[in-house]
Amino acid sequence: MNAKDFTTTVKNIDPEEARAVLARTRAAEIMVLDVRQGWEYEEFHLPGAKLMPLPDLPDRLGELDKDMALIVYCQAGVRSMAASRILAGHGFTDVYNLVGGAMAWRGDTAHGPQEQGMSGITGLETPEEFLRIALGMELALMRFYQQASAASQDPKVQETLTTLVGMEGKHADAVFALYQKTAATPLDRASLETQVPAEAVEGGVGPQALAEAHGDVYDALLSTPHGVVQVAMMVEAQAMDLFLRCSYLAESKETRRVLHTLAQEEKSHLKVLGRLMETRPAR
Repeated sequence: MNAKDFTTTVKNIDPEEARAVLARTRAAEIMVLDVRQGWEYEEFHLPGAKLMPLPDLPDRLGELDKDMALIVYCQAGVRSMAASRILAGHGFTDVYNLVGGAMAWRGDTAHGPQEQGMSGITGLETPEEFLRIALGMELALMRFYQQASAASQDPKVQETLTTLVGMEGKHADAVFALYQKTAATPLDRASLETQVPAEAVEGGVGPQALAEAHGDVYDALLSTPHGVVQVAMMVEAQAMDLFLRCSYLAESKETRRVLHTLAQEEKSHLKVLGRLMETRPAR
């Protein structure tokens, strides 16, 4: 492939353009590819990013779907350009290179190793099993917001947390509705909630896990309305990250479809939270 072909196949985009591409593209039609090393990924990564270090890329191309668009990034944009050229040279026709890489990205990120939240997941799980996990995550987040509201002395913080409880309640309803459409013999809501796997609720994406990871910074965020929303955005980004990474392991098309639907829900939720951040906080 000549240089002209690479130019037409690999598109250089900045973080703002990358957000726009991610916002308008369904989760099932695009993949974010992180070509850094594992320790870099663990520090932070774009939600849902698949880790495939540049040295491993040539031997792992079979893991990637040529029908999906790819946003490729590294720390500063150098390794990702090399990776993008490799992909273009092997027939990938919709490749985006993130100019400036992780250093230029300003937005929602996810933390933790590639396996975070995936303990025990094999790829053979049914859609129903993942929907039980998703419902458990929503219920746990509702409880967390309720407890944080009860502990706060700030009326504005309490108001924001109450708003988030309502949002999570609607999200839990949406997950349950998807479960009813998916399950061969669906349980009623109360019965289903008794089957939520407790160990999967935190799973590396819950608020308690984030609190332990962020310590004093996390506590400070919970003291202001905007900080509370930022915490919510962290949790939603981690959840979207988990569902997308699980979708890469899923062996059945139906399971992948459900996981992409769950990721799309989290993506939509992030947009709503973003609107709550649009008002400048009072000084």
